[in-house]
Amino acid sequence: MSLIADTLGAPIRTQLQLDQRWTGDHSILVLRHTYTSGGVKYEGDWAGGSGIVGIQHVINTVKYFGWLQLEFDKTTEVVILVDYAYDSIPGQSIVAGQKSR
Repeated sequence: MSLIADTLGAPIRTQLQLDQRWTGDHSILVLRHTYTSGGVKYEGDWAGGSGIVGIQHVINTVKYFGWLQLEFDKTTEVVILVDYAYDSIPGQSIVAGQKSR
């Protein structure tokens, strides 16, 4: 399963799109293919650079929503947390890229 990137300005809330679900599973951000010829190919939503992913944090059954902006550096093959925010109001939606309230 791959971690799907959201678009800037997308709402992050309990109601998800039909192809989305909240999961506690570990997911793939970038997958590297190394060919016998020595060539390398990356796939996944972060293979081209950066993306935003919605997060849901649950504290004592209370849900808080937020987002992470991640960037994949092909030179170092490291995923970097660039920016993040969460809504401090329980159950309140937040827009991807919006700063905390």
